[in-house]
Amino acid sequence: MNYSYITYLANDSYLIGTLALYNSLLQSKNKYPLTVMVGKKVTSKSKQQLKKLGIKTILIPTILPKNNNLLQNKRSGYSQWNNTFSKLYIFNLNQFDKIVFIDSDIFVKKNLDHLFDCPNLSAVVSGKSYPGNHSWNKLNSGLMVIVPEKATFNKLIHTLNSFKKNDTLGDQDIINNYFDNWNRNECLHLPESYNVIARFEPFFRYKNYPIYAIHFTGAKKPWQFSKLDYFKYVLNLCIRQIIIIKSMKGLCETIRDLTEYIWLCKKVRRTLFSK
Repeated sequence: MNYSYITYLANDSYLIGTLALYNSLLQSKNKYPLTVMVGKKVTSKSKQQLKKLGIKTILIPTILPKNNNLLQNKRSGYSQWNNTFSKLYIFNLNQFDKIVFIDSDIFVKKNLDHLFDCPNLSAVVSGKSYPGNHSWNKLNSGLMVIVPEKATFNKLIHTLNSFKKNDTLGDQDIINNYFDNWNRNECLHLPESYNVIARFEPFFRYKNYPIYAIHFTGAKKPWQFSKLDYFKYVLNLCIRQIIIIKSMKGLCETIRDLTEYIWLCKKVRRTLFSK
């Protein structure tokens, strides 16, 4: 069977995250390779860095909504979503029998190879157990098990183009809109441990969940943090945990994971810019 982990590199600003993902997959001893879908904005220098590490790449076309929702995304404060539509191309990678897609802002903590035994469209309702989120029931597209099929890809593109121009949307909205009965198919719901939203991690540590993958959502990524950004992020984690969970338990492990990820990103940066 032709299996692969897949991620998407839209532009050079995510190269550090992509290589940190690659390293975290190696550290957790995953046996299947990582293949990177590369967008047209990625420079030849970045492609060369991937090639140097033996990472296979697939150059993919730019996918954008026909009704030009990009401006509405920008107005709504979600301009980072404008780079995500090409992610839908994973459904067209039928050279693979099955893939596990992982966003390039995810830090893999444990081996994920067993996910290839899961059925098509297995994913996580990330954060649904966190207090106040119990109505959440849609998949998070940051980690998905996919059996690629061209017909499905074509239908997703049709769905993308059916949205109105004043709709704010990203790839996740397209997927949830097309697979509108996914939330009722519980056999496709992976445990939240496989896609833990980073700002909720202290709660899951508090509840003793095994953490397989941590997802650093948000516009600013840890590899872009200044010292002040790091301090503010940690402070917000502490405040949220104390006010909502009323416990400090889970904070030490979360801060350790954040620090470990930032150091991994710094290691990648040094490798990229060393002579």
